[in-house]
Amino acid sequence: MKTILYIILFQILATGERNIPTYDDIPLEWSQFKKVNHINNGAAAQIAIHQNFSIENKNNRLTVISSIKVDPNLSKVNEVVLNNNNNDQNRLLLEHEKGHLAISLYYHYALIDSLNNAKYINKTNYKKEVRNIIQFFDKSKNQMNYDYDTKTNHHINQEEQKIRNKNTLNALSKYLTKNNQIEWSIQYSKHL
Repeated sequence: MKTILYIILFQILATGERNIPTYDDIPLEWSQFKKVNHINNGAAAQIAIHQNFSIENKNNRLTVISSIKVDPNLSKVNEVVLNNNNNDQNRLLLEHEKGHLAISLYYHYALIDSLNNAKYINKTNYKKEVRNIIQFFDKSKNQMNYDYDTKTNHHINQEEQKIRNKNTLNALSKYLTKNNQIEWSIQYSKHL
């Protein structure tokens, strides 16, 4: 019995307590958005996040690189809304957009984690297998972003927004370092 308790205690100490990030740790500011008079869907703000992948096989070594970035040319904020809002309203709106970025970052990390934990990737169909995994994660990410906007009513429902913020940041914390440093490009490499 003591042995089991020591093992459990060691596992708790070895894993350490995760440092849960806050939205202050998500590097996004209004300066990364193009100020416009109107956004087609009527939104106050709209973030554009690009996730790119490269898949390569050299000498039976599969390498997948996932990189993610905010596109400041396609990310938009309604300048009238921004100017008419008080600082707190603008902070809440930016936090909502940071939530979309946090969701994308979570799936960025989870994809590479999934590849690292894959039991087997076929040598001859590796591109198809990896693309299927990417498509699965992309579809899941899109659904989560849709649910995020729907449930929070684009940040209007602040009670739901707080719940979503907490859940998203908690999930993301699994992948961040102790100082919540974000890796914008992650590489997976495995011998086939």
